[in-house]
Amino acid sequence: MMPDDVKWGIKMTERLAISEFGLSYRDDVEKAILIFLKGKLNFDYMGGNRELNLDLAVHECEALFSASDKIKEMAANGELAAFHAKCAELEDSVAGGYLKVID
Repeated sequence: MMPDDVKWGIKMTERLAISEFGLSYRDDVEKAILIFLKGKLNFDYMGGNRELNLDLAVHECEALFSASDKIKEMAANGELAAFHAKCAELEDSVAGGYLKVID
């Protein structure tokens, strides 16, 4: 489970920010959160096609943190990337087949 202090720092919406003048610590906080994320997670297990950054939603981070050891092992040896590539290929072929049926 992800610590609460990290959860609150991950997804900070702009509408909740008061002003840039009052957020002089923001760059330091964002840098600390990114260092924490990259230290704990070195791969996006859900898609594998994006860099881990502060655009992640809290529920996405929770899912990444709770990934099983099997998923982490697959990511480390490249099986997970191959699996995601195969899923994307199948999705494209299904979409192509669907369009052919409609035409």
